[in-house]
Amino acid sequence: AEISEEIDAPMFGTILHESMRSLYEPLKTAASTAKAIAEITDEKISQAVDHAINENYLHRNHASVEDYGGNILLVRDIICRYIRTGILTYDAAHADFRVENIEHEVSTPFSFRSGERELQVVFKGTADRIDLMDSGMVRVVDYKTGSPHLEFEGVENLFKGTSGQRQSNTIQTLLYSMMITRSEHRAVVPALYYVRDLGREDYSPQLVEVVGEGRNKSRRAVESYAAYAEEFEHHLSETLGEIFDFDRPFTQCDDLDTCTYCDYADSCRR
Repeated sequence: AEISEEIDAPMFGTILHESMRSLYEPLKTAASTAKAIAEITDEKISQAVDHAINENYLHRNHASVEDYGGNILLVRDIICRYIRTGILTYDAAHADFRVENIEHEVSTPFSFRSGERELQVVFKGTADRIDLMDSGMVRVVDYKTGSPHLEFEGVENLFKGTSGQRQSNTIQTLLYSMMITRSEHRAVVPALYYVRDLGREDYSPQLVEVVGEGRNKSRRAVESYAAYAEEFEHHLSETLGEIFDFDRPFTQCDDLDTCTYCDYADSCRR
């Protein structure tokens, strides 16, 4: 029977990630990144996407394209296009790297003060991809399927700004960079691959810090985590200290825009 259920945004991302994991696994041992990417045919892309759909969404390993409903066929075509004209096109044009790891698990302990107490948490995560650049830098690549947003208005605003300034995508990739910097003691550059825009000739996956206002506004690309480590970890420590402070009760946020996206809106009932 034909299957035509809706594929939601998280599943869309899962299918894309699993397809890329399959396609890029051989790059870890490739002598030439550019040559290995050039050898990824449209047929290989289709096979990888079909396998990811069957395994993660349909849970039917032997399903064929004939079994797909219209919605699945549409998602399949979009993901194939994002991979071919987005990720592969960008990487082929900037092949100064070697894929070192895919779905790379990282973790690091993080100490902080809360009142009079010395506490520690352990951050853990799975980075989509780790590249070793020809420059010697380690690049943390995070695939994103949503609307592109690479600019942020300073580290402090990531923690204390309005809902529009506290960007989870930026915090996430900086946390990955922190974990790798601390656990592996290597120079790290964060990168966000927004797949719908990667095919643009002027696209850069680097985060961009926007400094100043009006005519004095300037943009600075984040070329290494190290330049932001001290400030980022200071605000992270401060935020954790507030969260774990028993004398400081949890209160509802003042910015109602946040409620639109909050996972706990039903519990809060604001």
